[in-house]
Amino acid sequence: MRSRFERDKDPIIRIYLKGNASLIRICDYADEIISTFAHEKGHIDHYLNVGFSKYVETSVDIREQIAIKAEMSNPSWK
Repeated sequence: MRSRFERDKDPIIRIYLKGNASLIRICDYADEIISTFAHEKGHIDHYLNVGFSKYVETSVDIREQIAIKAEMSNPSWK
């Protein structure tokens, strides 16, 4: 899963499913999937709060720390 940001466009989340994952197998990992969306939402919220220029100027480490904090504050986090 990956967030994508472009100047003057709405943020998007791209989802990549590897291999031939069945729905049953995906459902077994529902909490992890929710947690991943919460992580990506952390990136999107950060982007929306600071804007494109400041977001891309922020180091990758800081952006990840912000997203991880958002992920860990989600009820799906275990």
